[in-house]
Amino acid sequence: MSAKTRRPMMYPTALPLYHKAWATEILAKQQQQHASIALWGQSIQRFISSRASQSHDEEGPGKNWPLFMEDKRQLLAMRTMYFGSGFAVLFFIVRHQLHKK
Repeated sequence: MSAKTRRPMMYPTALPLYHKAWATEILAKQQQQHASIALWGQSIQRFISSRASQSHDEEGPGKNWPLFMEDKRQLLAMRTMYFGSGFAVLFFIVRHQLHKK
């Protein structure tokens, strides 16, 4: 048989019958898993959108922060204390370890 007249090997026809059944079983399981994942994602999306539509908070950038964005000096002071305290803790730990002798 020449290469032109020979049929190309295709996935479903190239496998023996028992391999076809096994392959279709695996494909069915994968499709079922993908369907359950999609349903789970849709239910989460519906829950989030329903919670967002029920909330009566103000909309807009910065409105869901625990800090007030309108007072720039207060915001600067709060950020300085937050980041400064984390930076200073390292120096206090080193000082404590050096004085522990």
